[in-house]
Amino acid sequence: MDFELEEIKQEVERLKQECYEKSSENLALIAQNNEFKEQLHRHKANHSKTQSSRFMTLAQGQDDIIYPQENYNTKNQPIFDSNRKLSLINKNSLIANAGAYTIQSASIIPKIFKGRFERIQNLNAMIPISDWEYVIVCPNPDFDNNDRSGITIQDALRHYKMSFKPKFSKNIKDLRVNQQAELQAFKQVFNSLIPSGNADQKCVKNGKRFVMENGSIKDTGEPAKDFLTLMRNILLVKLGLHLGLHTKQVMSSNSQYIYILVCPDDSDLQNEANAIGYNLQMEIGEVDLPSLEPCDKNLRPLRILKTSDERIKEKLKEIKNEFSDIMEMLKTTESDENEYPGLDVTDLWDGYLEYLTEFQKGLKEMETYKILSEERNACLAKIMRKSMEKANVGKKKHIQLKNMWEHMGFNKPLSPYFDYIRDQKFKNIWKKYETQHKEKKGIFRSTDRLKLLQSLISRQVNLHYLAQKEIIKCSFPLKNDYELYGSRLFTDFRDDPYYEDISRKMLDTLYGPSCKGLLNNWDSKINFGDLPINKIRNYFGEKIGLYFAFISYFSKVLCIPSFTGIVVFVLQRIYNPEDNIIIIANVLYCIYVSVWATVFIEFWKRSENCLAIKWGQTDYEDDEAPRPQFYGTLRRSPIDDEMEDVYFNPNDRYKYFVCQFL
Repeated sequence: MDFELEEIKQEVERLKQECYEKSSENLALIAQNNEFKEQLHRHKANHSKTQSSRFMTLAQGQDDIIYPQENYNTKNQPIFDSNRKLSLINKNSLIANAGAYTIQSASIIPKIFKGRFERIQNLNAMIPISDWEYVIVCPNPDFDNNDRSGITIQDALRHYKMSFKPKFSKNIKDLRVNQQAELQAFKQVFNSLIPSGNADQKCVKNGKRFVMENGSIKDTGEPAKDFLTLMRNILLVKLGLHLGLHTKQVMSSNSQYIYILVCPDDSDLQNEANAIGYNLQMEIGEVDLPSLEPCDKNLRPLRILKTSDERIKEKLKEIKNEFSDIMEMLKTTESDENEYPGLDVTDLWDGYLEYLTEFQKGLKEMETYKILSEERNACLAKIMRKSMEKANVGKKKHIQLKNMWEHMGFNKPLSPYFDYIRDQKFKNIWKKYETQHKEKKGIFRSTDRLKLLQSLISRQVNLHYLAQKEIIKCSFPLKNDYELYGSRLFTDFRDDPYYEDISRKMLDTLYGPSCKGLLNNWDSKINFGDLPINKIRNYFGEKIGLYFAFISYFSKVLCIPSFTGIVVFVLQRIYNPEDNIIIIANVLYCIYVSVWATVFIEFWKRSENCLAIKWGQTDYEDDEAPRPQFYGTLRRSPIDDEMEDVYFNPNDRYKYFVCQFL
């Protein structure tokens, strides 16, 4: 199982890599992109009136298989040539259509469950391959022609009810209507499937949608005739039509699997984050800008300390006259400048003068590019940070400028976390992160996007149950090459024709991007205690980040008992075990290790709490998903009245515990 999963992951990554190599030949021009955006706006306007959504299915009808750089007339054309490789966007790939579909009545639901519907518009044509973030691996039902297994209507209904939820509606009556309509459609389509050899059973596989002719696979364009194809079509309906996600299907190189690639829009993730109250980090420039100013050991800004340097007084006066509104934002007290005595700041004034000079240059640069008022605080934070870095160049550590956070022992400022609120007036308070598209910055890290995407999918689809019943093989996120390697992909693709202006406004011409790949920072082979914990957390999530933080901490503190143990070991080799010195050394070492273990646990608790505050996990509640191999008893849920809630009797658990000790 693990070996097959690893092969699948390698296959998907190989397909992505082939796509990257051909990206320069397939990226759309700016004019095409603008045209697509206009079409997308028209589609969204139509969506609000007709309640239409987007989803795609696997090659239905004459126009369903898209061959890049070729005509769309692909009926009875080979999908896969056994002598050629298959990639996501090359000539021989199987890329299913993305379309927008409108359900006019319940009678159309059986039609789309079968996989028959009219294509309105191709919406995935302009999505770069690097934007696909999640993959669901489905078995190809036509791969093994010798499998004649069947399934009854009772088992099929149970799988359907456990796997999918009805289209959501705030109105309970509409929700029940949707549930009944979809259930009746499922029964209708299931009864139309090919019968198996057993009575009252339908074929699980071999619906003959794909056939092998002359060494290549061809799509017959037939509707769903087996159970797995039906379930895959419903999965696509849930992802695309009900959740509004972009999806694309790709056949594996050996035609054994069908990969369903999933990509959410930012608006979908923002809606989900707002619905579940997702914890996001706020921009330090919006919530605590004065904490970034240089200060003394008493944490008082150098700006308000007494100084006899006339150059500094003159520079502060110039800045205050030119940028009075900005200086008012930095004002934390009603007191005037030059009022408080400084603590150990005699050697800092030269560096502070350099800081003020760079700070003034940055403010003039910001005024030149006419930064919007809602973006000003974020730019100010960047200017203050970079000005201090330039002022500290070439100076010894004890005379370098430090802000409040650095005086308290933090390498970087700690921004607070708050539940995400999707409101226009709060859009600028959230911290923004660099992405693999140079012209874009987002409020979600890659791990945030995956968490929200999985939460969004779970509203309509139970992927764990589908994997448990082998309706799908597995599902997993795709790697983010930018955060992993630090290199951007598709940087020639401009989503916005005014990219250069936006770049200048964000001061990218003055201050370049600072993100480096995880692997570029994880190259220490000797000092294994120092790990890029924050980058690990940003890429893999808080759970994996906490694990490596513990490993790093544990490897460091183990040095203390190990050195003492070496001394005791040497004494044991020199003296006889009966000597008093060995007995005393062993007793003292045992006491020492016991005390060390207690102290170690307490210090780790403190470090763990610090990480929880730093990562915004103080209110974290673990919602563990069941293993796909877990089988329990179905009963009514006492929480939400679900009639088929999986339950495991704790008395049976105690029996297994007792057996382990016997």
